[in-house]
Amino acid sequence: MLRLLAGTLAVGIPPSRWLLLTGLFLALFLGFSKRKAETFHDVASQRTVLSKYTASMLDSFMAITMTSTLITYSLYATSLESQAQHGERLIFTVPVVVFGLLRYTYQVHQGRGEDLARELLQDRWILFALAVWLLIFLGHRF
Repeated sequence: MLRLLAGTLAVGIPPSRWLLLTGLFLALFLGFSKRKAETFHDVASQRTVLSKYTASMLDSFMAITMTSTLITYSLYATSLESQAQHGERLIFTVPVVVFGLLRYTYQVHQGRGEDLARELLQDRWILFALAVWLLIFLGHRF
């Protein structure tokens, strides 16, 4: 959340409430996803906090926070404020974000996803989604 705030301030854009909520829910989603990924490995014996989470609870938390992320991002992408700042093309990033989150969830359920940075750099579909999102978002600048 602090990075999100710092980033908006650095580029001189006031932080949108929808963008802040998206960041909050995305951070929660990634946290619960990491816990879920850790349950596939022997990390559970090293991290006592994992005994507090059941698999079904983590699945529920992931589903709730992913849905909240998608709703708030969609509201951000379609808000008049964002449309004025970034143009109408922002709405076309929504399916890309849906795909990226679903792909990451798939990776987590395959026993991967503990290290988000590694997943982002090694999964070709997530890299593809990031590239498409950037192309759409920066589209008017090319």
